[in-house]
Amino acid sequence: MSASHTAANINAVFHSVAEEWSLNLNDVVFVTDNAANMLAAAQMEDIMQITCFAHSLNLAAQRALKLNAVARLMSRIKRICTFFHRSPLASRVLQEKQRLLGLHKLKSDVATRWNSCYETLERFLEQQPAICAALLSPEVRRCGSSTDISALNEADVTNAEEIAQALKPMRDATHIMSEESTPTLSVVAPLNAQMLNDTLPDCSDSPVIHEIKQAINRDLSKRYTKEQREEIHERVLEEATREVGQNSDGADMRQEDVEQLLPPFTEVSVPHNSTTIAAEEELLAVPSLPPSEDPLEWWRFNKGELSSAL
Repeated sequence: MSASHTAANINAVFHSVAEEWSLNLNDVVFVTDNAANMLAAAQMEDIMQITCFAHSLNLAAQRALKLNAVARLMSRIKRICTFFHRSPLASRVLQEKQRLLGLHKLKSDVATRWNSCYETLERFLEQQPAICAALLSPEVRRCGSSTDISALNEADVTNAEEIAQALKPMRDATHIMSEESTPTLSVVAPLNAQMLNDTLPDCSDSPVIHEIKQAINRDLSKRYTKEQREEIHERVLEEATREVGQNSDGADMRQEDVEQLLPPFTEVSVPHNSTTIAAEEELLAVPSLPPSEDPLEWWRFNKGELSSAL
């Protein structure tokens, strides 16, 4: 897109793409990032639009990384990593220590990928013995370039470990949403509910973990509102009912089946008991439905056996 990325220009691109593929714009669902111009472009004609959950996770994690305590510590870690990357002597000494300890190499983060920051932190904590040994080695100290570089003290390492612990659920969720071989749209609601649950405050949390959880929870809470979810559900149900009416003889009967498959939206809760886990296992044990089989007919035949798991 060579023109300015205004809402009007982006909306025009929506139209051109739909026209190119011979699609009705009202039948298309657009997945976009959370940029204001993207949201405005979809709202210009009430286009069905869903924000990318992976991008929402990135924004929430970036919010946590900008906290003063986290940003200061990550700045020190990046400075140490940069020192080893730029100094051939220090890099050689570090590699010798890493080889002796059987460790990996240090990683550098990428500003637009928050999980690279997590991986940098995780790898830095793993490398602590090698980094300390390299910084204290006579060769590195004699070169004089490390005089303003110091290893993390015990309190810093503890804080770094707590930051990694608080961000790990976000890293796992990002990996789940980055799957290429399986669709991930159905994972958004339960994963979002799980993240909101995991970031609730706990009396055992340290001040750093409490701040991180609070920042992530506040950011994710505003991304997928109940009103937005209910509106999307209503439009999907309307479209599904219309398609069934056009493609089946028993439209009235099938309408009821569609409503059973797409019941009114309810809040997704996070399971905590063994009964729910057993129900999940029962559902996972059900064989995949062949592409040639009608899902509504399958459900009519099997819903009695599976009702206890729902």
